[in-house]
Amino acid sequence: MKQIILSIVIMLTVTVATAQTNTQRQSANYEAANWNTWLIDNPQQITIAAPPAAVQSKTELQSVKQGMSKLDEKKLKEIKYWDAGGPAYRWNQIAPKLIGQKPEVLLRIPTAWMNIAIYDATILAWKEKIKYKRNRPHDLDPLLKPVINGPLTYSYPCEHSVTAAAAACVLAYFFPDKADSILQLAHTASQSRVDAGVQFPSDIEAGWKLGEQVAKQIIEKAKNDGSVIVWDGKMNKDPKKWTGSFPMGITLAKFTPIVLRSADQFRPPPPPDFEADMKELKDFKQTFKSRSLAFYWANNGGFDFWSDVAGLKMFEYRMNDDAPAVARIYAILHTAFHDAAIAIF
Repeated sequence: MKQIILSIVIMLTVTVATAQTNTQRQSANYEAANWNTWLIDNPQQITIAAPPAAVQSKTELQSVKQGMSKLDEKKLKEIKYWDAGGPAYRWNQIAPKLIGQKPEVLLRIPTAWMNIAIYDATILAWKEKIKYKRNRPHDLDPLLKPVINGPLTYSYPCEHSVTAAAAACVLAYFFPDKADSILQLAHTASQSRVDAGVQFPSDIEAGWKLGEQVAKQIIEKAKNDGSVIVWDGKMNKDPKKWTGSFPMGITLAKFTPIVLRSADQFRPPPPPDFEADMKELKDFKQTFKSRSLAFYWANNGGFDFWSDVAGLKMFEYRMNDDAPAVARIYAILHTAFHDAAIAIF
């Protein structure tokens, strides 16, 4: 009798939990599934296979449970690390550090291409999620307790895996000497979602394939950004223009913008009175406050600073679970950096 009662209780628990989950899934914002991608050609041709049938899902569920039973401190740290912020958050911390180790790629703004790849891949992932509507492991078995808060979105494909593949493949292109370590990091990010109990192994496999396909197209476009142009060595002779010895970014004006029609689309006219402007600059009386502000912005005015500000704001607005919106913000911000750098030269 006790076993019968226990079975009934479990069945009721599963039924109620499933009903609540379906209601939450329906209330989740899937508007992003209708958003346009930015740069990929023929997005409808980038697809993934349907998720496994129920029988295989049950087998995968058991593997998820077994993996969770063996979690150690290292795995738990990885889970918490990659769960912070939206899926794109950590990659926007990692990329600037890589650029700092190889400053010669700075002018190409690798983060613009990375974030566009993440955004386009995420939008395609959302289309697949709404198409297949696969529940997550802890939805199929309410007795399974994820290590982190379970996302309210559908499980297939995994958004963290989509992001990891898109980001890592693009970064591996810009930093080929670190490609192996970058890709390994991405696989760790993907696996952390299975270890946490919020994804099936097939979710992360599908996510990786999707992100990888998108990254390949974005990389091909990045190869044609105009950065192969070599400076001819000729220096400017006009005293009203910069005449230094180390012209950083001198070929940037020849780069190809991503969204601007041309580099001079919004470029203002020359200063109306050069001599008056120079006199005003020379006559400016510096103060402690003006010097401190100058030093502050000299050290903190780069794209990584504003990217960190954006990341903080997304935390404050609790956007962690809205992967498409997070990806969109980062993509817009870093694309603006990319095109502004070209326009200013």
